[in-house]
Amino acid sequence: MPLLSRLYLKSVSVAGLAKVFSVLAAIVALWQLNTLMGKSEFGAFMVVFSLLSIITLAWAGFFQSLILYHGARDQSGAPSLFLRSSLTYGLGGAMALTALLAGLAPIFAKLLGQSQLDLLFITTASVIPAQFVNRVLCAYQRACQRVPMQMLYQEFLPGLIRIILLGVLMMTHAPIEWIGGVYALSYAVPSLVLYLKAPFSPSLSHECFTGWNLRYGIQTSLGQVLNQSTRQLGILLSGFLAGTVIAADFAVATRFGQLLLIPKNAIVQLLTPRMGRHLSQGSFDALIPEFKATQSLMIYASLTGIIGYVLFAPFVLPWFGDYGIQTYSLLLILSIASLIRAGFGDIGGLISMAGHSGAAFIVHGAHFALLLVGFLIMVPLLESQGAAFAIVIGAIGAMGMNAGVVYFYYRWLCLNITDAIALIVASVLLINLAYGVLPPLTVTSLIALTLFAFALIRLKPTRLVFMGAQ
Repeated sequence: MPLLSRLYLKSVSVAGLAKVFSVLAAIVALWQLNTLMGKSEFGAFMVVFSLLSIITLAWAGFFQSLILYHGARDQSGAPSLFLRSSLTYGLGGAMALTALLAGLAPIFAKLLGQSQLDLLFITTASVIPAQFVNRVLCAYQRACQRVPMQMLYQEFLPGLIRIILLGVLMMTHAPIEWIGGVYALSYAVPSLVLYLKAPFSPSLSHECFTGWNLRYGIQTSLGQVLNQSTRQLGILLSGFLAGTVIAADFAVATRFGQLLLIPKNAIVQLLTPRMGRHLSQGSFDALIPEFKATQSLMIYASLTGIIGYVLFAPFVLPWFGDYGIQTYSLLLILSIASLIRAGFGDIGGLISMAGHSGAAFIVHGAHFALLLVGFLIMVPLLESQGAAFAIVIGAIGAMGMNAGVVYFYYRWLCLNITDAIALIVASVLLINLAYGVLPPLTVTSLIALTLFAFALIRLKPTRLVFMGAQ
């Protein structure tokens, strides 16, 4: 049988490249938007776009979770009833949400003090159905473990199309109201191509939406919103609590911060459905070594990425003008949250694939409450830095509670003492650098030493796992 390392290498290399391109494309798009709009207008657009993204994630997440859960267990290879029914009912609901939010767009514009942007917000609402179809079709590709196909149509092509079209707007000096249509097309075109590659008939059947599936879908969807929309929530609350200029700074910092999560996001594309297969076969013990091995890879990659931030971010961020000058300390603080999320591995995917949607929903609800309280208290006091610290506190709380759920059901601790020490040391060093207590070269050296010590301890068991058969 092929080695497990080859399976992950093929999947992660494709997914990683796609994720890298996706984040870099988003950073380029932020620079393009900065050129097309003023800072306050850019901040207002990011606030509204974040709200639309949260709504889309909530609506699409219901159908995605069912497709992934059942698709990972279905070996037939045919488009499932969940997929065909999802496009029918889900797309209809997405169109209704678009109409509702387009009608509310002038109100949002007034609340943000940008009444002149009401038409831009109306056109941006068209993102919802386009992104919904893209998410649902790509979720099915992921359930079938076709990670390269998923990454191509969900990450690479939307980012590429967005950059090209925004570039056209810059060259032609087109009205900024066209930006909403650009974002919608960037999702619609790849979705149409993916559908035409293997067309299937939508279904009006609702037999698949049983009581258990409805509960699982709703709980998982809300959990995804509370767990995956941290960035969007931070931009949204920063805009309404501290103003659109602060939201603009936070948007740039969080987008750069997503680079640290690329290794984890690339690995889980294959790891999550594989955990579903392990659990469906009742082999939790076989799952643990693979989980720990991938968790170690995530920590290696995150510590390496942090070293890159410390060394090179001061030279890259100034390209964004006053954005970059004000976002370096934010980026360092947000790196702690990314490190914490990587350090606990795919703990959320494990809980989801095990079917513990009720426990996951409780954890995500508590995480959301912690985030909200943190934002309400810290943003008025520390503005964008307060938002960054609220996200760090939320990440610690969420990952700790997820680890507690796994221990409750399986009596297994996903984080050992070696992992915890590496995370704590790196986090303390980053806080000291953010506030100028330690110089960058000192912090870089100490984090590199932490990485070396962690690798000495974890490299051998990680290698043994990946050298085994898949």
